[in-house]
Amino acid sequence: MTQRPDLEGVGGNLLKLSVLAAPLACLIGAFFLTAGTDETWILHGVRGLAHGGRYGSASPYVTVYSTGGLFTAVATVLEALGGGRLLIVRLLSILSLAALVALLIRRTPSILGGDGTPAERWIAAVPILGVHGTFLIGSQAYGEILATTLLFAGAFLWASRPAGTWSRRLAVGALFGLAAAARLNLVVGLAAIPAAAFVFSRTRREIVDALIAAATGAVVFAIQWKGLQLLSVDVREVEQSAGNYGLSGGVGSLGYFIPQRLGYFAIAQDFMPLVLLVALTAAWVVTRSRVANPRTPDLLVAFGWILWFSWLGRSPIPHLRYLWPALAAFAYVGGLVLALVYRGLGVSPQPAVRLAVLVVGLACGASGYVEASRNMLAGNSDILSWEWQRGCPQSLQYGPFKQLRAQRDLVRKLQELPPDQGVASIGFDTALAYLSRRQILPLDAYYEERVPSLAGAVRSAGLPLGTFPRWLVLTPIINRHRGCQMSPQLHQWIESNCALRERYTGYLLYEVTGRLPEKPELLRFNEWEPRLPLAGDESAPAERKKS
Repeated sequence: MTQRPDLEGVGGNLLKLSVLAAPLACLIGAFFLTAGTDETWILHGVRGLAHGGRYGSASPYVTVYSTGGLFTAVATVLEALGGGRLLIVRLLSILSLAALVALLIRRTPSILGGDGTPAERWIAAVPILGVHGTFLIGSQAYGEILATTLLFAGAFLWASRPAGTWSRRLAVGALFGLAAAARLNLVVGLAAIPAAAFVFSRTRREIVDALIAAATGAVVFAIQWKGLQLLSVDVREVEQSAGNYGLSGGVGSLGYFIPQRLGYFAIAQDFMPLVLLVALTAAWVVTRSRVANPRTPDLLVAFGWILWFSWLGRSPIPHLRYLWPALAAFAYVGGLVLALVYRGLGVSPQPAVRLAVLVVGLACGASGYVEASRNMLAGNSDILSWEWQRGCPQSLQYGPFKQLRAQRDLVRKLQELPPDQGVASIGFDTALAYLSRRQILPLDAYYEERVPSLAGAVRSAGLPLGTFPRWLVLTPIINRHRGCQMSPQLHQWIESNCALRERYTGYLLYEVTGRLPEKPELLRFNEWEPRLPLAGDESAPAERKKS
């Protein structure tokens, strides 16, 4: 009996199919998931650029500037061509994931070298499917997937071009700069290039290349960032976004910083434990001498560690989505190590070892598709996203399209309401405003002393302060997310002054039949991360300072 040179039979075909079908699974997921708050917050800025020529001009909210560059450019075109349909803009993430998968399959053999088998490219690519969140953010209009694809493309180019060539220095820097502009947290990738050169190669030519590439990337990023400022309706918010991500300002008081970041660390431990990161790095260091061209994984390891520590130290909120590019980098390096084990690490490959590698690869793929199926069955992208970082309890309402139908029914109802009847939300939700094309602001916005920036949005919408909305919306995230827990007093006010007119699963539409609060204090939610007494925050309310 002739021994197969590749993964045998059904198992190998399943492994290959799981890698190739990932973009298709995300395409299906795009039809199942509700529009998300963060997703549509980004797209409000894009809509203004597509239809008004100014980034953020269509947004009733403070505009988000952490996602720009190539993502904004392509999303603007899709927004214009698709007539504002969210599914069209979501294609950008799906196609970006397809491009990332194609890159991994195509470039893996050039890294491993030697007498490898076609199976090794599938083994190296499949662990990325097992990274938590791949199928969720791959189905929505976020910048992480595109930015990560650009960064991987730069890492592969770094290995494929000869050292000392200007094409290598400039092209790699440009790709890393494009990645940073597409998603601001990837700006640390610019530091990863010289870090990898100093740690792994330590040759003068590599270090010079790395420094020039990083400088080029910084220039490319700065040009795009400045372009966004010029197109923006609010330059101040662009600068504030940079500060949130640590591009300016300090770390604040250690009395708040340390316990907060320990909480971030606990969340990160759930999905990529420190011991696993160390093990993956050690495995790569041990096996890198057995590959033909280790420079791509060298760069990805450096990037993964820098982003992991940056996320712990400077991420504005503990969103695992911000950490996903690092997890993807570690997963691919781990896949390369698996491929080397499958090859035999210099000895005759044993059938039992190859079978074990196949099982690990299938487990990665299966875990990813189980998560994708759960996403489709749950459907509420906000709850799924916040649950990912322990922001919501582990309880979901299942049923294909249930949440999506509920959101669409509410949007249809909102569009039927007379335009002179204001609609507000209790809590923050941008999806309903994006889908209905109505000014739907948090009720806080109608109190200038509470949120001055949103009060300006009320005035610009022709809804003067003091003229309160007639309708109030509660979304499924209310009382589910830690930062959206209503107080007993707020519950009591709703019961006494509002009448429930429509219920669509977790979406509630109230008509205000009584009096609205004279002061906004009643609208304050129980905060998820209250600042600790040691923080020394001068802006904290006086009653909290006394406690």
